[in-house]
Formats: sequence, structure tokens, C-alpha cells
Amino acid sequence: MADDWVEQRFKRYQDRLADEARKRSLHDKALASYDALFDKLQQRVDKDVTTYNRLFGSVQDCKAVFRRVAEGFEISRNNVTTYVKKNNGTVINVRHQIGDLPRYDTLEVAVTERDAVGYKHEDKFLSVDEASEAITGQVLCQ
Repeated sequence: MADDWVEQRFKRYQDRLADEARKRSLHDKALASYDALFDKLQQRVDKDVTTYNRLFGSVQDCKAVFRRVAEGFEISRNNVTTYVKKNNGTVINVRHQIGDLPRYDTLEVAVTERDAVGYKHEDKFLSVDEASEAITGQVLCQ
């Protein structure tokens, strides 16, 4: 009985090491998927802007422009621009520029509880469609 606390301490130590190894593995999986998920998101936003312009084409103030730029892409309409950039890691940086006022946001490429890789925004995992909507929502007419 006198050694129980030592055994419990050792068990906690082993559990902590296992948890750290699992977190590293999940992070490595997210890193490995980052470029592919960024490209998938870029393609989806481009497609959504194209569809949007087709539907809103008759409304002059609603014309949006999608451009690929170094390390990412941008969407603009009138005095509103959203810049989406790759980061060195698992984070996708998003900056909404409305006139002179910037607003910053992020999406993280992360692993879900079901071991799938997806886009994490705040505490919620988003599909590529939902991530595109989160990015373009500040730019496109409603």
C-alpha cells in the first residue's frame, strides 16, 4: 500500500506521454493535409464566386472578383476585400477589409474526434462549403 502513490504517479506519467504522442500525431496529420485542404477551399471559393456572379450579374454593385495572389487568394466587391493566406502551420489567415476597417479571422486545418481532417472555425468543424461561406459572407451581396 505504501507504494500506491508511486504507481499512480507512474500511471499518470504514462497517460500524459500517450496523450502528448496522440496530440503530436493529430497535428502531424493536419500538417500533412494542409496544402490539399487549402487548395480545395480556394477552388470552392472560386466556384462560389463564379456562381454568385452568374446569379447576381445584373446587379452592378454586386459584381465580385476572385484573384489568386502569392500564398493565397482574395475576393473583392466595391470597397470590401477578403484576403485569405496560407500560414506556416495549420492556420489559414483571413482578413476582411471593409473600407479602412480590418477584421481578422482564422480557419484551422485540424483533426476531428472521428479522425477526419477538416476546417475548424472557433469551436466548430466546417465542411468546405461552410468554410467558403464563412470567407465570402463579408464580401458578397445578400
